[in-house]
Amino acid sequence: MRRLCLALGLAWALFFPGLAAAAPLFPDLPESHWAKDAVRALAEKGLVEGYPDGTFKGDRSATRYEVAMIIARFLARMEQAHASFATKAELNELRKLVEAFREELDALGVRVTNLEETTGRLDQRVTELERIQYYGRMQFVGVSNNVRGASDDIGTVGNPGIDWSTGRLLVGGTGLTAAGTLGFNADLTEDHSGDLLAGGEFVAYSAQGDLGVDGYWGVSAPYLTNPWTGQPAGPGAVPQSENHFPFTRMVLDNFWVRHRPTDTRVTLGSYFPEHVGAFVINGARNPNIHRPRWLPFYGADVKGTIAGRESGWKYEAFYTQLPELTAYDTHSHGATVKYEFKEEKGHAAIHFARTQNERINDGALQALGLIPLPAVPFTGPGAPPVAPNSWMGIRDSEIPAAKPGVIVPLAQTVVGPQEENNWGLDFNYEIWEEPDLRLFVEFASSHYDPDRSDILYNSTASGDLWRAGLSAAPIEGLELSLQYLHVDPTYDPFIAAYPLPPNIPVFLPYGTYYSNYYQLHDYLEYPNNREGIKFDGGYTFNENNTNVHLSFQSLTQVKPTTPAQVQTVGNIEPLFSLLQAGGGQEGRVQSVGVGFWHRFDNGLRLSGDYYNYNLDRNAPAIDDISLVEDIYRLGLSYPVQEDLDLRASVYHLDYRGHNGVLNTDFTQTIPGVGLDFKLSRQTLLSLDYRFFDLDNQLVPEASWNGGQLLVEMKLDF
Repeated sequence: MRRLCLALGLAWALFFPGLAAAAPLFPDLPESHWAKDAVRALAEKGLVEGYPDGTFKGDRSATRYEVAMIIARFLARMEQAHASFATKAELNELRKLVEAFREELDALGVRVTNLEETTGRLDQRVTELERIQYYGRMQFVGVSNNVRGASDDIGTVGNPGIDWSTGRLLVGGTGLTAAGTLGFNADLTEDHSGDLLAGGEFVAYSAQGDLGVDGYWGVSAPYLTNPWTGQPAGPGAVPQSENHFPFTRMVLDNFWVRHRPTDTRVTLGSYFPEHVGAFVINGARNPNIHRPRWLPFYGADVKGTIAGRESGWKYEAFYTQLPELTAYDTHSHGATVKYEFKEEKGHAAIHFARTQNERINDGALQALGLIPLPAVPFTGPGAPPVAPNSWMGIRDSEIPAAKPGVIVPLAQTVVGPQEENNWGLDFNYEIWEEPDLRLFVEFASSHYDPDRSDILYNSTASGDLWRAGLSAAPIEGLELSLQYLHVDPTYDPFIAAYPLPPNIPVFLPYGTYYSNYYQLHDYLEYPNNREGIKFDGGYTFNENNTNVHLSFQSLTQVKPTTPAQVQTVGNIEPLFSLLQAGGGQEGRVQSVGVGFWHRFDNGLRLSGDYYNYNLDRNAPAIDDISLVEDIYRLGLSYPVQEDLDLRASVYHLDYRGHNGVLNTDFTQTIPGVGLDFKLSRQTLLSLDYRFFDLDNQLVPEASWNGGQLLVEMKLDF
């Protein structure tokens, strides 16, 4: 009986993957029987027949010859259909059945050798199919923003609201975005050893609605369809207009080949470097709220081992395009060599990166100075109060009144074509095993040329970065880190502008770079013209159900914002404004943060954080800065049932003080509610609503409020 069920099951799996039947073929087959659809389908295909009286007699035991007859019909059908969708397990079971009924099949005149030839061909096809595996994911995001206030244009592109909890803009309108990824992994070896693998991902992206909504709050688009990278139609292009004109495109996002014995992998398309130090080069920050946090590289990447996996030596070489506003082709290439100590003790690495603007036409004037230096006035908390505006380029004077050959400084407000070489070293080693005490050291140096033609400038800039610290885990659950950071104002001054200006004043509670521009290295972790200490500590206990954490930093300017320093080629200072009274006072940024989270026995999770930021510069009134920012966060989540979580949160910002003679005093409160519903193990539906209330104490007409509804669905397969 077991073999009869197995034969019927194989026939069903191979020929009827999910079909429904029509009118009953056997009068004694109950409509409510669990096997009725299978019996009908097999009968319609001629694999089973009833008795002469038209009945099926499903309760009667089958003889070996009757089972053999089903197998014989099945084999004949398989040869005719050339079934290619069987699995190896199904073919093996079929072989076992044939071997068990070999005598009966011979008596019925069935040639078993035909079966062996057929299953051999099928086995080869199945093997080829199993060498390729597919996967995919889908993400849908719908957003509706509503911003209102005393000003008629509040919430427009020209006067947006700001979500100070993230720094993203709030433009009134709606947007619907979707991205679908189809990926594959393939074994390219003849013997199916897996020593040579390949894969890739196709991504389809669709957007409809307001770009001011989709760009910040919708699905983060792949590189070739992303407005923040200047794709798809060249520099400055955007994928959709403000009038809900739909945009849809499918691209091959990446393709890779991997050689497993040497652990060598070659990637073409978009990628994130694995071994390259972020303090040397990291790319552009993603203005979109969704992951990834940084925009990917796009080009080619090769990484692998040197002298085998066991040697500990690894390398990575890369080439990438970079987002660019102007007609320059901006790209970077470089390499990393890394040694990993045994037993996960740590690593040592050396990094190099060269970044260039390619000129449109070598020597042509229209190819010079295409990139304007940033110049953004102070407008609110964290927004850059000063920008380079101009560096003093030095060149041979062509002014008629000047003597021939005289070198004079001239104010320059543009750069390009630029070139920058960065190199760095980093070392991380466990010096004490029991408390996991680790020493980490990073050093980098950059050399920058603002004008490779030497027509606008004949001066260059160099700067250094270094960081050293200790981390430890003295007891289970306790993690501590203390570091000292120093970054010169002229480290990595390469000027790069987003193709589509995001107009985001901050990515943190205070500015670390100029709005609409990005730096090559991670300027959030390593801000220019800063030196000082940072401390982070966290303790998780109570069977991983409770955590408390503390952070502190005190950073001062390496060099004050004097007129001479501001005009120095390569000077980067995005926060502290120009000293106008002739002093040399240094600015300081201090912050402290405390927080906790706790998970109760019933699944309720409660979290809270408090952060205080102080921006100070003790100087005469026109140059004095005293800005205080207090941030409070409270959140909770509760699993109502296994597949449903409810969430609630509140964010409050209190920002006050003065920058010179300009005063600031406002608050923003953002309460929110949300839910996560698991439609299946691989499908998640999320719903979030937040209300924004900004109260400007000094300029009441600048106050505003509004709401945001965000719906997101994710599907993995």
